[in-house]
Amino acid sequence: MNIVLFSGSFSPVHNGHVYLVKELLKNMEVDQVWLSVTPLNPLKKASNVWPLEFRKNLIRKAFTSTPNVVLTEIEETLQFPLYTIHTLLALQDKYPEHSFSLLVGEDNYRNITKWYRYKDLLDNFSLYVFPREDMAAVSDLPEMTSHNIQWLKSPMINVSSTEIRNKGKLNEPIGHLIPYCIEKDIVDYIHKEITPDE
Repeated sequence: MNIVLFSGSFSPVHNGHVYLVKELLKNMEVDQVWLSVTPLNPLKKASNVWPLEFRKNLIRKAFTSTPNVVLTEIEETLQFPLYTIHTLLALQDKYPEHSFSLLVGEDNYRNITKWYRYKDLLDNFSLYVFPREDMAAVSDLPEMTSHNIQWLKSPMINVSSTEIRNKGKLNEPIGHLIPYCIEKDIVDYIHKEITPDE
């Protein structure tokens, strides 16, 4: 099978993530999308990342009705620090019968030359890149024409996990940014963060 890895903090998962996965499955020659909830991204502050099991449960609920989506826990078996190339190589080693690709955002793609062993990643794995409306022209992107890179052409939903966390802390509505099935979980968690038990 052609499997695309979508790895991230997902703190929390939101409508943009769900829409993106559905568009990828619908418009590209992809059999499954495997979501990997990163325990801790080397480039993110731990204070901005919610508990791992909570984020995983949100993922399970958000994609319950979406076929061909799998939650993989591969990164929980790897040593820190976690890097994308390690995750992909571990998946390839564990599931040699499958072909793995990587889904990244345009913002991450712009910084790909700063990634750990990025040349090995590009030499061995295909990339699907989704554009961001707030990004500059494609001509400003790193030149990687010799590699198998495909751009998604679907319009993107402009929403971020940071926006959801910030709005939640201010008691602003977030229901339009996240799947309905996880709204209460997220609101309750944010409220508990703000007013922890004595």
